[in-house]
Amino acid sequence: MLLAALSPLSAAAQPTAAGVSAPTPPAPTAEVAPSAHPLPSGALKFGHCESPIAYAEGEPPDHFAHELLEWRAARPDRYGYGTLPADIRLIPDTAQQKELHLVFDEDPLVRGAMRAMVSAASPHGTVVLHVRDAVDRPVAQRLLDTLARGNGRISEGVPPEGIWLRDFGGHPVSTASGPARLDFDYTVDCVVDDGFPASIEPVVRVPLWVEGGSLLTDGKVCFVADIVASENDLSPAAAAAALKPLGCDETVWLLTMPDSIPHLDPFMAVTDPRPDGRTGFVLADIDAKADPEMHGALEENARRLAPYGEVLRVPVPAGRPIAPQLNVMLFNGVVMVPDLGSMDARLWLGLQDAWPSRKLVPIPATGLAELEGGPHCVAATVPER
Repeated sequence: MLLAALSPLSAAAQPTAAGVSAPTPPAPTAEVAPSAHPLPSGALKFGHCESPIAYAEGEPPDHFAHELLEWRAARPDRYGYGTLPADIRLIPDTAQQKELHLVFDEDPLVRGAMRAMVSAASPHGTVVLHVRDAVDRPVAQRLLDTLARGNGRISEGVPPEGIWLRDFGGHPVSTASGPARLDFDYTVDCVVDDGFPASIEPVVRVPLWVEGGSLLTDGKVCFVADIVASENDLSPAAAAAALKPLGCDETVWLLTMPDSIPHLDPFMAVTDPRPDGRTGFVLADIDAKADPEMHGALEENARRLAPYGEVLRVPVPAGRPIAPQLNVMLFNGVVMVPDLGSMDARLWLGLQDAWPSRKLVPIPATGLAELEGGPHCVAATVPER
């Protein structure tokens, strides 16, 4: 049934992933502002809320709820209506980028990393800060004026709830209809999940749970956390089949780490192509005596990755949850590397080998690490296409 939901639909109502018919949305009236970046119109609403109208009838979950409901009603083509576009191609993690998106946040655990990322990224492209309210706006603008070297702007889109743009900001893709973002299901409040990605690019809703750090790609092969299949009540084969029309020509299932967030990006990344042209990976290596179980999981991942490219192993300290030492953020000429207070020289040398043409910039990330995140988790990008 999930595969049926991912197939292009006619204007008539079709079964959704849950097997319930979705009504054809009403045509926008003259008073409804059309989207600046329309996708094909169609019947299926890829909604992540079982009953989104409940937010209008009862207590709103946050003070953005009504504003986001208005955004949804005014932009049916961008807010979950439409057929699945043809020829979806995922953008490689190493691609050239036009914009880096971050949430402006003054929380002490986040503030230092956010400011360092603005400073590191702005010489290499536009930095876009998303603010939550009018109080944040002038502070964020002063930050851009100081650190972004004239290469930043404040977003006018949907205000964000959290900071984890990698999860709810969507995966950038190219389609036959133009640029878009795949918005997978996410575990936080669906108002934010469904509302935010459309403030970056047109959205394709996907009725499949995939958090941002659970899927990495070289543009053709998708490297996906094995929990994605089980969380969607699918076999690995069925989950891979569901991902194929979304640009995953092949899916490689990888193990997540014990007692850690079920993502891949804390302990691995896709590198620039190696000298022989193959895909490269940088993968954590943990001492077998310090944590035999985690060491074994990483060794198994290395085995699964080996047929697809060169695997560069770098040492990271043992501990649970795993230290997000490889939660790096690539942005054109720079690689933003989590600085967790200390770094093995072999790790730094390994990262230089992984991205020899890019500058490594340490990002103070001890606060983000306390939240089991890092620079990759808090950023979304708009690639050059």
